Amino acid sequence: MPMEWLATSAGVLALWCLLGSGARPPYSRLNAAVTAGGGSGSGSDLGAVSSVANGVAVIGGVKPRDYTGWLLGLGALVTFLALPSGGLWVACAAVVAGVARWLLRHAAHQRHRLAARDQVVRGCGVLAGQLAIGELPTTAIKVAATETELLAPVAAAVDVGGDPVTAFRLVASGPGCEALTQLADGWQVCARTGMPLSETVQAVVANVEREVEREATREAELASARTTGRMLAVLPLVGFLMGYAVAADPLAFITGSVFGQFCLFGACCLAGAGLIWTERLSDPRRTVGSSAAGQANAERTGFAPTLELLAAVVRSGAPLRAATATVAAVVSGPVGQRLREIRALTDIGLGDAEAWRSLRDNPLWSEVARQIAHGADSGAGLDLVLRRAASRQRDRVAAELLVQARRVGAKSALPLVTCYLPAFMLVGVLPIIGSLASEYFG
Repeated sequence: MPMEWLATSAGVLALWCLLGSGARPPYSRLNAAVTAGGGSGSGSDLGAVSSVANGVAVIGGVKPRDYTGWLLGLGALVTFLALPSGGLWVACAAVVAGVARWLLRHAAHQRHRLAARDQVVRGCGVLAGQLAIGELPTTAIKVAATETELLAPVAAAVDVGGDPVTAFRLVASGPGCEALTQLADGWQVCARTGMPLSETVQAVVANVEREVEREATREAELASARTTGRMLAVLPLVGFLMGYAVAADPLAFITGSVFGQFCLFGACCLAGAGLIWTERLSDPRRTVGSSAAGQANAERTGFAPTLELLAAVVRSGAPLRAATATVAAVVSGPVGQRLREIRALTDIGLGDAEAWRSLRDNPLWSEVARQIAHGADSGAGLDLVLRRAASRQRDRVAAELLVQARRVGAKSALPLVTCYLPAFMLVGVLPIIGSLASEYFG
C-alpha cells in the first residue's frame, strides 16, 4: 500500500509539473513590475527604480532555473519503480507529456520573442517620429512608452532621473529586443558628440525593419522543415493503423506483452527526440556551440551597425581618430574591442592609416581597413566608405543566413533516418509481425 501511495503522489507531482509551467510574456511581467513600483505617487521613486531593475532582470533571462521537466521525469521514474506492471505505460505517458510540454514552451517562447520584436519596431518608430517633429528626448520616450509597453521601464527610469541608455541596454537583453542595443549605442554617441538624435533613431528603425523582412524570408524557408518533421512524427501511428488493413491486431500485441510495451516506449522516445531535433534544427536563433565561433558570429552581426555609427560620427565633422575613440568607448563586444585596439595603437603614436592597416589580415575587417587606411590622411569620403562596407556586410550576413535556412531541409533527413524510421519499425512493423505470428503459431 505505501508503494501505491508513493506512485500516486509521483503521478500527481508529474501532472502538476506539466500543467503548472505556463509562461507569461516577458514584457507583460516587466510592465507589471513597473506599474507596481511606479504607481504609488511621488514618494515611490526608489520603489520604481527597484521594480524597473527587477522587471528588466526578468525580461533579460535572469530568472529562477526551471526544474519542472526534471520533476516530471522523477515522478514517472518513481511510478515506474513502484508499479512494475503499469510502469511502462506511465513512462510512455511521461515521455509524451514531456515532449508536448517542451514543444508548447518552445512555441510560446517564439511567440513572445516575435511579439517583443514587433513592439521594438513599433516603439522605435514612434520614438523616431516624436524626435523628428522636435520633441524633447524624455518626452519622446514617454510617448513611445504609451504605445509600447516594452519601453515602460525606460520611461520609468527617465521619470526618476535615470539614464535612458542604461535602461535601453537592460531591456535589450531580453529575447526579441536585441535591436535596442543599437538604439542605446546611437543614443550614447549622440549624447557625447551632440549629433542629431532623430537621424540616429531613424537609421536604427530602418535597420530593424530590414532585419524583420529578412527574418520573415528565413522563416518561410524553415517552415517546410518544421512541417515535414511534424508530419513524420505521426508516421509510426500510420504504420500502426495499417496493421488492421492486413488483418493484424497490433494493439493486442502491444497491450498483451512486455515486449510490445517496450516497443511503444521506444517509439515514443524516438518520435519525441525527432520532433525536438527538428525544432532545434529549424530554430533561426540557433548559435554555434564553441565560444570562439560564438564570438566570431557576434562580431559579424555587430560589424555593420558599428560601421554605420562610425560613419555618422565622421559625417558630423569629427576626425577619424576622435570618431574611433568615441564609438570604441560606447560599443561593447568583439567589434568594440577591435576599435579599442585601434585607439590603443594611435595612443602610442601610430598614425591612423598604420593603425587601421593592423586589421588587413582579418577576413572581416580587411577590405574596409584598407579603404580607411587609404583615405585616413585626407578623411575625404570616409563616411561613404563605411556606409558601403556596412551595407555589403548586411547583405552578406542575410545571404549566409538564407543559405543556412535552406540547408536545414537537407539536415532534416537525419531525424528521419535515426528517429522516425526506427519508431515506425517499432510500432508499425514489429507489432504487426508479432500479432500475425501469435495468430499463426497460437
